[in-house]
Amino acid sequence: MLQTKDVMSNCYKNFPVIVNYSNSTTDTIYSNSASLSENLNIEHAKSLGIKGSNAVFIKTLTQGELSVDSYLFDDLGIFHNLKGLNDQEITLQFGPYSCPAPCVLSSMSVNISVEEPITVSRSFNYFGGVTGTTSPTPTNPTLSPVIPENIVLNGFDNLGALDNITSITWTFSQSYQEYYLLGESVPKIAFTDGQITMNIDGEGIADPLITENCISEPNDYEIEVYGCGGDNLGSLSITGHLQARTSSVASDDDEQNSVSIIQYL
Repeated sequence: MLQTKDVMSNCYKNFPVIVNYSNSTTDTIYSNSASLSENLNIEHAKSLGIKGSNAVFIKTLTQGELSVDSYLFDDLGIFHNLKGLNDQEITLQFGPYSCPAPCVLSSMSVNISVEEPITVSRSFNYFGGVTGTTSPTPTNPTLSPVIPENIVLNGFDNLGALDNITSITWTFSQSYQEYYLLGESVPKIAFTDGQITMNIDGEGIADPLITENCISEPNDYEIEVYGCGGDNLGSLSITGHLQARTSSVASDDDEQNSVSIIQYL
């Protein structure tokens, strides 16, 4: 007799991403897609009197990454809460999976284009393997993706002749150093550096990248974000230097211009 086995995969409705802070507060990301991956760095060594090098060992714990894509709602606070943070007790819950501490936000990218809701891509790193937990009960929150019409641009008149902006990509990334101690399997983490970049597409050429053989002075740029009811949802800012500018044209299209700005943290 053929035996069958019931197999039930987890429903996507049970996969919110929950950020658990050390002060017992939480933030929830309702994503469009998310993926989790883990890697173990396995070393191998040769030994006298043994053919081959089949002695294997590890130096560090499993390291994982959780990537999350979503619309922008009212969750810019996650970035401000995790920027440059040395908190050792932050954990993540990804549906029925619990990511152990410490967890860090490694990168975040916000994409703004005309006629499209604003989207956010986030990547988190954690140390140690995930464990199973109870899936959160699906909820029915009221969510309204932010649209480009509900943003305010400040400082963009410093770009020179570049105007009529059609898209902006604001990207943040940061690095951490891991410190392993005797008798402890979980590393301590410390913020080392980071950077913010902003790419802007529009019409007209931006100002020169250098002035009198010197790098241009940094300018302040800010994107204020508002909800449908006019609520201030936060802002994305950069105090940066012009790093690159482009202009392209084709026989079947008008001139396309862009400029890139960078700030080191």
